[in-house]
Amino acid sequence: MVSANNVTSAYAEAMLVATPANLLIDGKKPQRMTGVTQEQIAKMEREMSNLQMQYKSVEQTYGQDVLHLVLAKGYLAKLLENKAVSRYLLQREPDVYAEFATIAQTASIEQ
Repeated sequence: MVSANNVTSAYAEAMLVATPANLLIDGKKPQRMTGVTQEQIAKMEREMSNLQMQYKSVEQTYGQDVLHLVLAKGYLAKLLENKAVSRYLLQREPDVYAEFATIAQTASIEQ
């Protein structure tokens, strides 16, 4: 929603209510939200906590994952420099060769 620049006041209020008090600046949050039951608020808080744990997990492994991708890209580039390997792949596995070449020529992860 944020990337689409489509944040509504109801969404912002729901995020505020679902955020644990210890993560808020003042340490307190509104007691209730219009049209939402306590069970729904508790469920939103659990889901928010789960999302935070998943985010932290991804954040912790991101550097290692990027390193593995860089190493794999370098390995594939070296592999394709070998004329015998390139010729073999082109003759027997042209689809694999094309994918390896695409990966080896990738300049950044975002591509």
